[in-house]
Amino acid sequence: MNTAASCSKPIRTIILNDFRRFWVLSLAEFLVLFLATTAAVIINYSNLQSIAMYIQSTMDMSNVFMTGPVYIFTMIAAIVVFRYMHLVNAAAVCHSLPVTRGQLYIGHLISGYVLAAAPVIVNSAILMILSKPVYYDENMYYSSATEAIRGRDMFTVKAVLVTMLLLLLIMLFVYVISVFAGMLCGTSVMHIIGAVGLNVLAPALLAFVCEYAQLFLYGFSTSSAMRHTIKLSTPVLSISSMRARAFPNSDSINILPVIVYILIAAVIVAAGYFLYRQRKLENAAEPLAFKIMVPVVCGLITFFAATLIGLFAGEESRFFIWFIAGTAVF
Repeated sequence: MNTAASCSKPIRTIILNDFRRFWVLSLAEFLVLFLATTAAVIINYSNLQSIAMYIQSTMDMSNVFMTGPVYIFTMIAAIVVFRYMHLVNAAAVCHSLPVTRGQLYIGHLISGYVLAAAPVIVNSAILMILSKPVYYDENMYYSSATEAIRGRDMFTVKAVLVTMLLLLLIMLFVYVISVFAGMLCGTSVMHIIGAVGLNVLAPALLAFVCEYAQLFLYGFSTSSAMRHTIKLSTPVLSISSMRARAFPNSDSINILPVIVYILIAAVIVAAGYFLYRQRKLENAAEPLAFKIMVPVVCGLITFFAATLIGLFAGEESRFFIWFIAGTAVF
């Protein structure tokens, strides 16, 4: 990083420096997205009706070959741009520069998200250019446009735009949680574990609590409302499912949950900034940057491990003995 430039425009310098170092990440994500979505459209462009179901899965974000890699690359972006915190020498050098911790945090925060989001935007722009009428009815399959008169045109510019915006929102949520995990961790390995763990923590906790209630509370059953609550705990589940339910009847976005998730993301960013200012340089290379997190992590591991063993043992005889034994061991 150029010290003179960082003095005048530190955040811009940090962002550009991250772009120069990690542009390969964006290129790799774009290639995966292109192969998972756009390539099929180009190859079958003369008869897109033949891949109508595949296009529909892309538009409603049920195409795991698109969403899966996007989430993975989003977490990788958060890990690589903040990796310097987990290396003793790199942390000492970066924090010795004439920039504040706030500028470092904001600069890397922006650059990581842009690195992850740019391929999605570019790929979506290509799909918008290629868009043309493709008809699909979820109850029937049509091999040609003339047979699809009862279907609905799902491959429009608006449909691609809505899908892109929802995907970017999900990526934002996954990204800020992954960054927050990095503030708690002292090594890159722990950052990877933390990023994955925190992104599934809320729905996993709710799901396990429901299992406990169903086992030990007489008359309790996991209702559709409870399952909906579990989905709402993360946009990875809720926004994609809402988009799938809206499709193909509507191309609109439900604004209320979008605003709520953006506000939650803002709170997570602020909490991450607070932790970044509080963490000590000497905690680099330690598994956890804050000692208070040790009992918390141990408690979560114990809870999930004992619960999984107990649920597994529940399929066997002497369920209660196995359940207590699993809890005692962990």
